[in-house]
Amino acid sequence: QAQAQAPVAIVPSMDAVIAEFRRQRGLPATVRPSRDVSANVAGTAAPERVVLFGLDLVVVGTEFRNGTGWFQYQLPASTPADIVDLRTADVTGDGRHEIVVRIRQTISGIRRDVLVVHQFTPTGFPVLLQREVLREQGENRIENEVRLEGGLQIGPGTARGWSESTWPYAPATGPGPDGIEPIVLPWTGQTVRYRFAGGRLSAS
Repeated sequence: QAQAQAPVAIVPSMDAVIAEFRRQRGLPATVRPSRDVSANVAGTAAPERVVLFGLDLVVVGTEFRNGTGWFQYQLPASTPADIVDLRTADVTGDGRHEIVVRIRQTISGIRRDVLVVHQFTPTGFPVLLQREVLREQGENRIENEVRLEGGLQIGPGTARGWSESTWPYAPATGPGPDGIEPIVLPWTGQTVRYRFAGGRLSAS
């Protein structure tokens, strides 16, 4: 005698969940994400998709929020064009990737890029690090070298125009009032290596 089978829950595809996010946000289907990265950033070992629509960072996954929901976070930039880069990398050594965003800021004629590292946890989406990695004013420019393989390293990079004798800013040894760590100055010759401890990425 045939027995009744329990209904099987159908988990929508990640594309379907993103389509529902679009619908709720009023985004036309023709609007394409500026970033779409696949990596294990949360939950189980199954990879998620990290998608960027404008300033909206969206995370979906077949095993993330039961495969039917999403995480949305508005990046702190003035315009979508100020999101210079978005990628993922395991910089804490826990086997999951963190989300690494590079955000451009322009203040009083000075452009700077700030590297922001976020981590998914069971209770939130904390910032592990904010560090300036580029500063530019007129013809003067300093850009650090950022390496994400095998942990986060920020090297001195290159300088144009500014030198140790013409650098117009007071030495900074820690984060400013905005919580952003200062740029690594090329003439120091030092590479900053980070380790994860106490819920933060700290220079080792």
